[in-house]
Amino acid sequence: MHPRIDTCLPLGDRSPRRLPPILPHFPPRRRGWLSVEVRLCSGQEESSFTRTGRPSGTGIHPGRSPDAHSRHPRPAMARDDMDELLLKQDLLRLLTDNLPDMLWIKDLEGRYLFANKALCDHLLMARDTEEPIGKTDLFFAARERARHPEDPDWHTFGEVCRNSDQVTAEANRPMRFEEWGNVRGKPLYLEVHKAPFYDEQGRMLGVLGSGRDITEEVQLRKKLETQRNELEYQARHDLLTGLANRNHFQEALRAALQRSRRSGLGVAVLFIDLDGFKNINDIYGHDIGDRLLQLMARRLTSVIREVDTLARLGGDEFTLIVECVRHPRDLEILAEKLLQAIRRPLTLDDVTHRMTASIGISLNDQKGIDCQTMLRHADAAMYRAKEKGRDRFEFYTSRLTEQALRRLVLENELRNALEEGRFVLHYQPRIALESGRICGAEVLVRWRHPRQGIIGPERFVEIAEHIGLIAELDRWVYRNGLAQLQRWRSQGLVSDDFRMAFNLSVRHLEQEDFLERFLALVRDCDVDPGAIELEITETRLLGNLQTSRNLLSRLKRLGVHLAIDDFGTGYASFAYLKRLQFDTLKIDRSFVRDLPDSEQDGAIVRAILGIGRALGLEVVAEGVESLPQRDFLRAEGCPYAQGFLFDRPQPADVLESRLRRLAARTSWTSRRKGRR
Repeated sequence: MHPRIDTCLPLGDRSPRRLPPILPHFPPRRRGWLSVEVRLCSGQEESSFTRTGRPSGTGIHPGRSPDAHSRHPRPAMARDDMDELLLKQDLLRLLTDNLPDMLWIKDLEGRYLFANKALCDHLLMARDTEEPIGKTDLFFAARERARHPEDPDWHTFGEVCRNSDQVTAEANRPMRFEEWGNVRGKPLYLEVHKAPFYDEQGRMLGVLGSGRDITEEVQLRKKLETQRNELEYQARHDLLTGLANRNHFQEALRAALQRSRRSGLGVAVLFIDLDGFKNINDIYGHDIGDRLLQLMARRLTSVIREVDTLARLGGDEFTLIVECVRHPRDLEILAEKLLQAIRRPLTLDDVTHRMTASIGISLNDQKGIDCQTMLRHADAAMYRAKEKGRDRFEFYTSRLTEQALRRLVLENELRNALEEGRFVLHYQPRIALESGRICGAEVLVRWRHPRQGIIGPERFVEIAEHIGLIAELDRWVYRNGLAQLQRWRSQGLVSDDFRMAFNLSVRHLEQEDFLERFLALVRDCDVDPGAIELEITETRLLGNLQTSRNLLSRLKRLGVHLAIDDFGTGYASFAYLKRLQFDTLKIDRSFVRDLPDSEQDGAIVRAILGIGRALGLEVVAEGVESLPQRDFLRAEGCPYAQGFLFDRPQPADVLESRLRRLAARTSWTSRRKGRR
């Protein structure tokens, strides 16, 4: 005897019920396992289903079986058909529960008709695959949040799922989504495919779907996108300041020129170069230099408009694109604002720095001008501003192109000048006014150019700094100047109190290795440190007073003489005299030029001489060019002077010849006195 069909299958309710009109949606060849056609003895067919919506006899074909107690045959079912039904059910459940993808079927109210194990485990947090039947996503989301009230975002996927169900139903077509929300407090990303299904009359019954976890894929995609954005940013921006870099600047300038041709309004490029920035890098190190550049970038940004493009081309060079220029006067106002912003003192690590800048301005006032030409014009105007004293701006003129070309040629020639031995030292004697004897000399470097002749430092020192040659040139000057001093002393051409004066550049102040290198040169040349005088311009001490004191004090202890050059032209001369142990004051030539006619200059000179006598300092007057100037200084008690009146700076052999003549004259005078 065959068992009853509703006891052989997982039928829930034993009483037969008709399946909701879902199965007609499936192809006819697949309906066999979803429906049971029970053939009654009367020959009528009827399909029976359980309350859960499952078929009550998948693929089962009933037959007639006689009943000993009844004159009517009763339905019978073949054992092999029942086995096949159970096998297909098991295989289907085995397949859906072991797929990594989530599978489900919902009615139009969002209630689950089917859910596989992956969905229950990873999204719904259901006990088993039976629990979701008849429930919605919102039910499970609310249950999970209730379990973790401390985190309102513990589970947010329910609302997301419901929304996409409604979108699919309203679109009435298969759709693909990338859904994301929080599950168990962590983000989950799903690639979801959903489609509506219908009955035989074409009425929509619900939405079926599948979902694949793409969280790792999305996170990797986001990481790659972030890296790509970072690379694109780095390709277009300066990493130190965050400003546009050269590539971005050129792109922006090309676009600005195109807009200018359409609008008829002007475009300007401002080339901004910080004055003396390399010295700060050399003295305080690149960390301070980088921080200073960052501060300057922020200051410049605060002055300009949002539509303007500020870029850093490299080093201490900034460029600015200004569009919609109606009048050059507007650029003058902007340039002055930029200069004022740069001039404001700034303090880094308890050291106050005062910066200035030189700005060159070029306008697209030539038809068809391109980016490179505008940048070259602005660069040429910037160098013109430096030549005129720095801390200013200059507009480009056609004459500046020739100057820029000459400067470029000079840069290239300067790179080879040191190796080719084209630098020479000139010496300007220092004279004792009472006796007229030579008691010292100032070392000055000259460039012996093959075509232009002798070139003074005012034309090439700034270029040497710009191309990174200045440190090597400084060492050459010290080495050769000290060697010359030793030769003259060993030959008896100079007295024991003869001192050789060198300029102590701001580049040397507080360099950690300067003192070590300087002492090595002194030892190599076998020179007495007391025969060396180092001159420093007082304005170079600004911002470095404490750190400069350490270096100067160590030099002083070694016996080196220290002098303040151009005394009276700076900001804090008397403070330096009090805090730093100088030996000599050099009166600036600007106070000597109009002597003895200028009463004001005369009063200043007398005051400086009085300070020197009171503090026990030597005083040297610079720029003496006439006899009245010499007589005034000698009458006021100035002990030393130098200037064209006595001698121009001259090569070593010329000064040596003069020293020999003086030595011979002194020897002849001594012998004559001896004969008397």
